[in-house]
Amino acid sequence: MSQKLTWVRDEARKQYTANFNALLLSVSAGITGTNPETGKERRSGVVEFTNPEGKVMQAPCIIHEANYAKGMKTGNSYLCQAIKSDDRDTVLITCSHLVGAAPVSAEAFGFVTPVAQKIENPAVAQLV
Repeated sequence: MSQKLTWVRDEARKQYTANFNALLLSVSAGITGTNPETGKERRSGVVEFTNPEGKVMQAPCIIHEANYAKGMKTGNSYLCQAIKSDDRDTVLITCSHLVGAAPVSAEAFGFVTPVAQKIENPAVAQLV
């Protein structure tokens, strides 16, 4: 099932981010690098997801060691984040330890969206 991505602008970092669920296919056997800003260790991985057009994709990702240490396993779905910086043409994917799940509709919690009424003649429409 394709996922609709909601991109959020972070003006301070000059980037867009979007959260999505992905299946973790593989993880490196050990630490593959360190975040230059925070000094935190990370591993490399590969995730599989369905893009907004419905195409199944595989892509590399970064997994912070602190997340991996919480028991991440290949074959499970996790919450990931796509990061598109202004200075890059590529998207960086980070994979968290949070289990990915399908979104729940507002209707499941009793929220009902009012149905818009069609106005035949907008010129004579009145506010109630």
